[in-house]
Amino acid sequence: MSCYMGQEPDPFSGRYRWVIPVKNPCQCKEVHVGSLNTRAPSRPFNVTYYDTFLRSSDPMEIGTFLNCSAELPASCKAYMESGRSHGSGHYKIQPRCAGNKQLTVYCDQHSNGGGWMRVYQKTGPRQCSGYNFAWTGELITCMGLDTEITGFAVSDNVTTINTEDSWILRDSSWQFNSFEQCLNSACTETDNLPLPHADVIANLANCRTPSGVEWSHDYQGNVS
Repeated sequence: MSCYMGQEPDPFSGRYRWVIPVKNPCQCKEVHVGSLNTRAPSRPFNVTYYDTFLRSSDPMEIGTFLNCSAELPASCKAYMESGRSHGSGHYKIQPRCAGNKQLTVYCDQHSNGGGWMRVYQKTGPRQCSGYNFAWTGELITCMGLDTEITGFAVSDNVTTINTEDSWILRDSSWQFNSFEQCLNSACTETDNLPLPHADVIANLANCRTPSGVEWSHDYQGNVS
């Protein structure tokens, strides 16, 4: 299949970047330089944006550029370490367990050395946006997000953690015992949340409370 690589504004950064606007670019046998779009069109699938362009009829060169190898890196950081990063944007990752599922996640590959994976995002005071897959405790454990992370960031910007009001928790300084549940309406008595740490993180990543229920103004949990 012949494909065209054009330019359009990256919705996350606003910068003009290169894109192959097809669902599975790895099926491209030839890549030609395409046109310039002044607006990013709405599509029923995610696309990947690149900082450089490719024009080639060599399937091996195309596969290397597009990261089309049979086995994908397991994380945003793994893309950086393998030299296969193409800037911030959506990436397919393949954790080495949890059924070897391929997941599409957003990676910030520029801030603080890159390698940051978005777990979920707030889209309003009572709104949260995740991915088209559900996080599970098994997947969290598989990726080491409950024990092996080296930093956790909270940002006021959807594309980067490098803003004035962002903060970063480094060196895996998780205080899991801080996840507590209230035992009365005034929350004067609390107890540790009786859930594995990985399940607590999965619940939060799925836009739920630490205990796994829908957020509401009646929620009596506490994270101190």
